[in-house]
Amino acid sequence: MKYKVLIVEDEVLIGMMIRKKLIAKGYDVYEVLPTGEQAVEMATDAHTDMILMDICLAGELSGIEAARQIKQNKDIPVIFFTVNNKDRNIIEQSQDIKPVAIIDKLGSINDLYQAMDSVLPAK
Repeated sequence: MKYKVLIVEDEVLIGMMIRKKLIAKGYDVYEVLPTGEQAVEMATDAHTDMILMDICLAGELSGIEAARQIKQNKDIPVIFFTVNNKDRNIIEQSQDIKPVAIIDKLGSINDLYQAMDSVLPAK
C-alpha cells in the first residue's frame, strides 16, 4: 500500500514537478489542486495520509486557513511550502495547526523528503 499525498499548489508547473518527484519516490499522489476550497473538499471526501500545502493559493482560502479547516475534521499531517518559509508571521499564524514543517518551495526536494519521512514510515 502506498501513502496517499495531496498537493495544494496554484502554480501549476511547481505542483506538477513536485507530484512527478513524489510519484517517482513511490507515493500515490492525487492531482494537484490550486485552491484551499478544493483541498478542504478533497481531504474531507478522500483518504489522505499527508498534505503538502502552499501558503498563498488561488481562491478565497489561504493554505493556512484551508489546513485549519481540514484539521478540525481530520488529523492529517501538513507540510507547508512557501517562498517565505522564514517569515515569522507565517510561522506564528500556523502554530495552532502544528505543521510537520514549513519548507522553502524553491529549496531542495530532499528537504521535502526528510519532512515527509519524519511522519510517514517506510513501507
